Amino acid sequence: MIYAKVNTQQQAQLDVEMKSATDTKWYLRLKVIDLSGQGYGVPELSRMFGLGAGAIRRHIHAYNEAGLDGLRPGYGQGRPSTLT
Repeated sequence: MIYAKVNTQQQAQLDVEMKSATDTKWYLRLKVIDLSGQGYGVPELSRMFGLGAGAIRRHIHAYNEAGLDGLRPGYGQGRPSTLT
């Protein structure tokens, strides 16, 4: 089983970020890490959030490798260009 590795200092950072989050995607990712750090498994988190197990695992791996910076969603810079 894969779990997020969250120590007490990181848990405090997660709490601060969750309280100040205004973006739904960001909050969801933070909550996945929070619950994973508490011992919830990938199948449980997948059912809770309606996400695929692969997405949950990607979030956990990203957090374990790079912390909150690895977890931040990357957004595009607007509408994709079209071919003419």
